[in-house]
Amino acid sequence: MSSVSDLLLSLKKNKTTLTELKEAFNRSIDIINRDIDSLTERLERLKNKLVERQNTEEQKEKIVSELEAAISNLERKKAQAENELSTLKENENKLNEQLKELESELTKTQDEISMVQDSISKLTQACKEKENEIAKLEKEIENIKIEHDKAIASLRSKFEEESNRLNVLKAKYSALKFLIKKNVLEIPELKVIRVIKEQKATTISFIERSTSLKMSFIQNVVGGLAKRGVIEFNTNTGEIKTLKKIEI
Repeated sequence: MSSVSDLLLSLKKNKTTLTELKEAFNRSIDIINRDIDSLTERLERLKNKLVERQNTEEQKEKIVSELEAAISNLERKKAQAENELSTLKENENKLNEQLKELESELTKTQDEISMVQDSISKLTQACKEKENEIAKLEKEIENIKIEHDKAIASLRSKFEEESNRLNVLKAKYSALKFLIKKNVLEIPELKVIRVIKEQKATTISFIERSTSLKMSFIQNVVGGLAKRGVIEFNTNTGEIKTLKKIEI
């Protein structure tokens, strides 16, 4: 642009020729071409930079879009995580409450176990005492059994002795009864009884005259028969009445 200005200035001063003007014009054209090339290069560079910038902007927009999507995803995950965290906190609170309840139940159970252990200890002690008492009672029972066996043996021996004695007495009684029936023996009591049996109704005076026994003896025999309900005896009149058959 400065060459053109110089050329115009030279024309105005009429100091240049046509050849010089042509040469100057060509130089100016060359300069202009160089300037155009320079501008074209600069334009290309600017265009390339613009394209690069556009690509960069697109990449930035893409990156921004991706970042926004990632941020949105992260925010969604954050919200989800917050919800999960809230749920976890609620569950943690519930678990803490359950843990407290379990600790309370555990303490209560431990107390109950301690009470049961004390009861078991007392029962064990009581069982030992009962076992000792049972052992003592068993020993006493064994001693009682031994004494009982001894007593039974003694009673059996006495029973055998009494049985033998009774048999002897029965034999003697039978013999005595036989002798009495045969009138071999004369017993005072039998004299009184025979008179009462023969007379059915009599008096104590008649018995005295018939037997020649003492009045007091006769009264004892008659009193015994009256107590047995065999006879009826009037102590005022001395009358005797037979009520049942008298067995000798």
